[in-house]
Amino acid sequence: MNSKAIPLIIYEREGFRVTPESLEFLRNLEGKVGVIAVVGKYRTGKSFLLNRVILDNRDGQGFGVGPTINACTKGLWVWSEPVEIENSEGERMKVLVIDSEGLGAFDEDANHDTRIFLLALLLSSYFVYNSVGTIDENALQNLSLIVNLSKQLQIRSSQGPTNPDEIANYFPSFLWVLRDFALRLVDGEGNPISARKYLENALVLQKGVSDNIEAKNRIRRLLSTFFKDRDCFSLVRPTEREDVLQKLDNAPEEVFRPEFLSQAEELKKKIFTKVKPKTLNGQMLTGEMLGQLAIAYTEAINKGGVPNIEGAWTSVCQAECQKGVDDCMREFEQEMREISKRLPLKEEEIYQLQAEIGNKLVKKFKEKALGDSVTNFKQQLKLKLKERALVYKEKNERLSQERAQKELEAWGVTLQNQLKNKEITNFAVLKTTIESFSKTFRADSITKSMEIKLLEYLIQLYTESADYILASSLTEIQNECRRLYQQLEFSQDQVNRRKAEFEAEKDQLKRRLEEYERELCTLKASQATSAARMEDLIREKKRIEESYEERIQYLKENTSEKIEDLKSKYQDASEKLNSLQNSSQKQIADLQRDNALLRQELEFIKNEEIEYKRRRNEAESEAKELRNKLRNAQSEKTDRSEKTENNEPKIIYETNKYLSFAFEKLELRCQQLEEKVERLKKCKKLIKNCSALQCKICGKYLNSNVFSAHVIACLRDGPASIDGKLMIEVPQTTIRDEGGKPYTEYVISFSNKAKSWNVSRKYKMFCNLHSSLQQQFPHLNLPEFGAVFSQNSSSITSRKPTILEERKKGFQIYLTELSNMPIIKECTTFRKFIGLDFDPIPSQRYPNQDTTPPRGYKSRGKSVYDMVTTSRMFSDSSSPVLSPITNTYDIDH
Repeated sequence: MNSKAIPLIIYEREGFRVTPESLEFLRNLEGKVGVIAVVGKYRTGKSFLLNRVILDNRDGQGFGVGPTINACTKGLWVWSEPVEIENSEGERMKVLVIDSEGLGAFDEDANHDTRIFLLALLLSSYFVYNSVGTIDENALQNLSLIVNLSKQLQIRSSQGPTNPDEIANYFPSFLWVLRDFALRLVDGEGNPISARKYLENALVLQKGVSDNIEAKNRIRRLLSTFFKDRDCFSLVRPTEREDVLQKLDNAPEEVFRPEFLSQAEELKKKIFTKVKPKTLNGQMLTGEMLGQLAIAYTEAINKGGVPNIEGAWTSVCQAECQKGVDDCMREFEQEMREISKRLPLKEEEIYQLQAEIGNKLVKKFKEKALGDSVTNFKQQLKLKLKERALVYKEKNERLSQERAQKELEAWGVTLQNQLKNKEITNFAVLKTTIESFSKTFRADSITKSMEIKLLEYLIQLYTESADYILASSLTEIQNECRRLYQQLEFSQDQVNRRKAEFEAEKDQLKRRLEEYERELCTLKASQATSAARMEDLIREKKRIEESYEERIQYLKENTSEKIEDLKSKYQDASEKLNSLQNSSQKQIADLQRDNALLRQELEFIKNEEIEYKRRRNEAESEAKELRNKLRNAQSEKTDRSEKTENNEPKIIYETNKYLSFAFEKLELRCQQLEEKVERLKKCKKLIKNCSALQCKICGKYLNSNVFSAHVIACLRDGPASIDGKLMIEVPQTTIRDEGGKPYTEYVISFSNKAKSWNVSRKYKMFCNLHSSLQQQFPHLNLPEFGAVFSQNSSSITSRKPTILEERKKGFQIYLTELSNMPIIKECTTFRKFIGLDFDPIPSQRYPNQDTTPPRGYKSRGKSVYDMVTTSRMFSDSSSPVLSPITNTYDIDH
């Protein structure tokens, strides 16, 4: 690729415009970017400085250079090939080189020059000002446009005049290059000085108070203020030949002065060593962000305003955030297209994959996002990810349904073939076949919709198969009836044929009788025999006729009974089919509910075990730490006692007393922890071995597997035994005397929807209540029994009514917080303290609940009322908190 100068910002009739070519070039730059901009009066050799010194182009290519008095460069141009360097701080980066339109051209005004100068300043990280000759008043006057910079620039919107010191924080490093410099760099005494010192001497304010001197000093002050990091470098004239000076870019290296070549090499090294990555508000800019910054500045100028740095930064941040959103969405689509090749997947699997991809992309976006709009763009990204994830979920659902439909249709064809081939001839075989396929299909199901599809298809298929079997049975019955009718007709034909035969035989007998009569005379001996034979034949005929009539009647009755029996069987089969459908739906609902309860219970038990182990480890660590502190304190006490044995016995006594008390507290805490462990083991063993547990809140008997989950829901949703919210107030106190010892009695008012009542309680009774609740419910975070309650009676008498008022308020808050805890509100200790009787029988509070134990329930000799407490003991919402060991006592007389 051939390197060339491309326009960065051009000036047209409508104003300044950032070119698409430069935006595309900047968009392809990755990583840190440094920007070197060269500015100076027109026809002073800026482009030559860029081409031969900075870019080292010796083939005549580079930024435009001309031999005439007309300016060659319009607007801002950038070199298309970044220079990769490593600066003095060891940073690897790409450096962009920008050439600017010459200042002071005949065809442009001062306002245009100021904007070119300002754009080069704002976009660069290293600003090079090119001029010819020495730094004198004319040279400084050429920089008079710097006076207008504070008017042409705003740090943020809606502000007054811009502070130059604040502007300086956004300006780049400044290098003044003096071309064709022929003087010696010496001070007033003839000692050699550096070019930087020469610049600083030129910026020293002149003495005087005239307007002319003030104008000159103003330029000097602004240069010193705007450019904190400034330097100067001088270059001798490249050659003395005028013909070469007009064609410097194409001149061979031999025509240049050796001194100029060495200075040019030194200047190049200085520039690339000092250049830094372009930053704004502490954030390093990429090429694309630099392009967005240029667009924001030019748009502000074109609208007739002034560039707003904070506004431009906001635009850059928003563009970067939008780019981050677009990049994340493209990556999401790419990964989801790869996942789509494996669809359909199980719902849990695709949910997990989408969640992992979404979390990864949101994290990636947060790493790249900038500015105050990160939250809005992050929400926008999450919303887009959610929408696209829903599309792929619907696609997965559609593919799973299509797969299920194909499998069901294929199996339906198989079942129809089995029915047609008489492999399934009754409902028992049909039921077995359908259940076998349903089990196999459910094992391979990946979504709930496939199971629903299966149920719908099975219902339809079972109905069609049943109709087919019934139709087949009915056809068989009809065929049997047809066969019986045919047999009946055949029998009737036989009877008719026999009857005809009998008639023929009768005629024959008549003829024979006539013959017998004619032969009567001759056959009188055989007359009796013939008559008897005639009577026998008649009886036989009658018997045969009766036999066939009975047979016909029997066939008719038997056929009717079979038809009625088949109709009855058809009706029974229909009822059985409906019953099976209802029972299957109920079983599915029960299984889903039981499965949810079992999962909740399993998770609950795991959380209990993890929480208990964590608390036990914390307690052991704390105990170990306290023992170490105790040993260290005892060692320190021994050392101090050797030094202060005669002078400070009281300190030793107090220290020993404190350590002994702390050790007792530590031992007591260890004992409490061991008791908690034993209670937990007994509780788990009791729950594991019991056949059923009764909830004392609602009175229901439940299986141990789901008892804990039920108790949590019951505590959350169930009504309290004390109707409504309990209102508590401590309106007054009374000082009483008993045996010469004064004590304070507190009158407490209680009220709720049902009634109101008053009780009187001593301070010591409050202490006993707190101690009892701590022992009874060590797993609960009880309200703080704070500093107000730790004052004894002697302090009350010394501090007068203020302590009593503080205690009244403290007791009122303490009792109110206790009454807001359902398990404390129901316990016997608290109810006795507030003057209420305790009703432990849940059936009285819940008269409509079924409290009859389930069949097979056996009492194990211990009430399960504490099961509520035990289950809450190890839940996340009731984490035990161990109180710190103190060396104060709560005393009341």
